[in-house]
Amino acid sequence: MRRLPPRLLQLFSLLFFSILFASCAALTAYGRLERSARQSFQLGYYDQAVLDCAQALRINPEYKKAQALIQDAFRAAVVSHESKLDQLER
Repeated sequence: MRRLPPRLLQLFSLLFFSILFASCAALTAYGRLERSARQSFQLGYYDQAVLDCAQALRINPEYKKAQALIQDAFRAAVVSHESKLDQLER
């Protein structure tokens, strides 16, 4: 069996651990909150999605997934509330 050159082995190791650590966000409190927010968003619970994202961003303000989701959830919540207000005015 051929052995990999040391440089290539280092590259594969670096790639493996990078992928491993990138996926570890789901195991953190802020990762769980973002996942909960995404589920709420998909179910149409936009206010809850905004709250969960805000909590995730309090823990990790640099978390890109929560930064993007809170913008989408906030916009959807505003549209939803405006729609309900329009219905009440009729």
